[in-house]
Amino acid sequence: SEAKSIPEIIKDYHPHFSYFHCNDENLKGPGFGNVDFLPIFKSLKDVNYDGFASVEVFDFEEGPEKIAKASLSYMKEILTKI
Repeated sequence: SEAKSIPEIIKDYHPHFSYFHCNDENLKGPGFGNVDFLPIFKSLKDVNYDGFASVEVFDFEEGPEKIAKASLSYMKEILTKI
């Protein structure tokens, strides 16, 4: 069986969400790697998700303050497109 995309997982399991963690495949925050968060955030909007979305980081090489500011800026930009 093929793996489901993140938007498909959101559609199927959103009733069980209480918060949503956002990170990139490079273990840094959103906007630091190749993950396109537009379809992910669109899926969250489509299912009327109104909970928290937190930046989950495992590689702090860029520095926590820089990651927080850049990730928040990136996520706000994505939200203007949906």
